[in-house]
Amino acid sequence: CAAEIVGEDGSAIDGFTFSDCKSIVREDTTKRELAFGGGDLSVLAGKAVRIRFRLHVATLFSFWIPKDASGASGGYLAAGGPDYAGFRDL
Repeated sequence: CAAEIVGEDGSAIDGFTFSDCKSIVREDTTKRELAFGGGDLSVLAGKAVRIRFRLHVATLFSFWIPKDASGASGGYLAAGGPDYAGFRDL
């Protein structure tokens, strides 16, 4: 696994630990869903949390937490892309 969610005190939150993280297949991609046995991240809404990543022979360029299941970041795209009509991922 590659991540866990920790609370303000720095300890992992039950259901969102490294061992609760669903297996991530090693692949070269710019878009990958991170899922936990503890379920949907919406149960943590409104709480101050951090994401601790564990990487092995890898580079993390960025991450985001979407507002809904579509996965859209709502952010700006530097150069657009073939799947986007504009410069934002909406």
